[in-house]
Amino acid sequence: MTDNYKLVNQIKKERHLAAIRSDILAAESQQALDAILGSPTPAALVQSFPDQDLHFLMHTIGPHDFLPALALASFDQWEYLLDIETWEGDRVDMPMVTQMLSLLFAADPERLVRWMILEKTEFFELYLFKNMEVRLLEENEDPSDFPDDFQTIDNLFYVRFPEIPQQILDQDGGAEVEQARARAETLIMAMLNKVADMDLSVSHALLLETGTVIPAEVEEEELRLKVFRLAEKGFLPHHEAVGIYQPKDVDSLVPRPVKELKKTLYGGDYPLPPLYFSSLVGADNLFARSLTAVNETALLNLQAELSGLVNRLSSADGGVVRERQDLERLVQKGCAFLSLGMEVIHGDLSDCTPREGAAIIARYHLADIFRVASRACLTLKTRAKGWYDQSWLAKNDLPLHFFGEQWLGVLGGLLLDRPLFFDNYQTGVLYRPFGSVGEIAATDKALGQIIAIDGVMAGLDPDLTGIAQASLTFKPIIFTLWARDRLGLDVMFKPIERSVFLPFFVELFSGEKPGTIDEFKRDDFTGWIAQATGIDQDRLTRDLGDWVTEMFDQLGKEYGAVAADDLESRFVTDFFLKG
Repeated sequence: MTDNYKLVNQIKKERHLAAIRSDILAAESQQALDAILGSPTPAALVQSFPDQDLHFLMHTIGPHDFLPALALASFDQWEYLLDIETWEGDRVDMPMVTQMLSLLFAADPERLVRWMILEKTEFFELYLFKNMEVRLLEENEDPSDFPDDFQTIDNLFYVRFPEIPQQILDQDGGAEVEQARARAETLIMAMLNKVADMDLSVSHALLLETGTVIPAEVEEEELRLKVFRLAEKGFLPHHEAVGIYQPKDVDSLVPRPVKELKKTLYGGDYPLPPLYFSSLVGADNLFARSLTAVNETALLNLQAELSGLVNRLSSADGGVVRERQDLERLVQKGCAFLSLGMEVIHGDLSDCTPREGAAIIARYHLADIFRVASRACLTLKTRAKGWYDQSWLAKNDLPLHFFGEQWLGVLGGLLLDRPLFFDNYQTGVLYRPFGSVGEIAATDKALGQIIAIDGVMAGLDPDLTGIAQASLTFKPIIFTLWARDRLGLDVMFKPIERSVFLPFFVELFSGEKPGTIDEFKRDDFTGWIAQATGIDQDRLTRDLGDWVTEMFDQLGKEYGAVAADDLESRFVTDFFLKG
């Protein structure tokens, strides 16, 4: 009974702290800092933050403004900050080490020095070894024997900071290198003085050991430990993290264990998931709407699973995520792929409702749903890449904009390493991750039209010698060749004189409905392509029927009200090459 009472109280306490943290993360920077420092137990509040939430909160408030809260953080939280900020790939980023240690030293110098000496000894010695040279004054030596740039704090150990080679200073960024060295010198001397003030014998041992460091071995061991620590939070090494994009077929999905989402994380041994991710999920995607149909216990587990997925995406895509917009981009990418994967799993018989979506995410792991979406995207990319490598466009060394602005955008997104949907600023961005089966279908349709047009161009195989190709697109080529054939001219891609072109223009809009092009002209256009290329007309109608309709509707809209006498060459160059 007593144990149950304690557990209930612990759960209440954790929920209360979670609510406070959620409010702080949603607040403006100054209000968030005031809420932390104004808490009755600020240290307990700061140390209750998941490491990632504290990291993003630090950058939201500002590292220097965050110093009072940083001084209250636990050593584990400090270690996470060093792990996430000070490594570039598999190498230690020394300027970032200087920056982070400077922040921690400003927050609590004695605590930092004690932690470095007792728990981060090898890391600290590696940092010192990389930035300075240490010499011990022997009995038969005099301090004047040392070069002038050596300095000491105890007249026994002398240190100096190597000069930067002039060729580096002369390069771009040389000034930044010099400033970074100056910051490292200032920090290291301050830390050495602090160690000496606390215990001179420890200072001597530290400097003596620094001179014996084997940097490659120490860095390799520090990397191994860092990888283990971050892997617990989902930050797998890049070569493992990219496996999140490995395509997975719906038929190969394995359901998660039935009880996996039923055990609450409150009052348990597992750390609570970061809350910062949840505030960025949004509400305009199927995954977010489905979460509203999930109970509290399952939701907390899914938040932990989502944070692990986003962290894995961060490792796979590369780069350190510090700013809110960077994290928001990763969360939105994860939600878009999850929404797409859920729709693929649901099938295309009807729209997937939030309740049906909740059943899907309760049945399958989020990583597997993500891979289902990745398969749909990579299938499109594979089709696009396979066509492009053998295309008439590539064989003639023509740029992608030959297919026009809209299709250039479609192809540009599909031929990326990670294919993207061409949004064209409909939601405020040029490209974004695929987020629905409808976007996959629309892109697949556009790709089919591009492939069909490329086949038409291969069949026509026009001679483009001497034609300026900087802004050339396929439309004026096809329409000009059609017009020349129907005017009885040689079918070559070259300008049509205005006096010759006008009768064709008048005939084009001679249907019963003024300003429009009738079906007879449209069928004639498709029939001419079939005759000129040898492509079956039914196939052309199936592959390009919608495009032909769109093009002739556009012609009618733009030029249907233009009188023949008012027609100028510059007005129709998008469709016809006129003299």
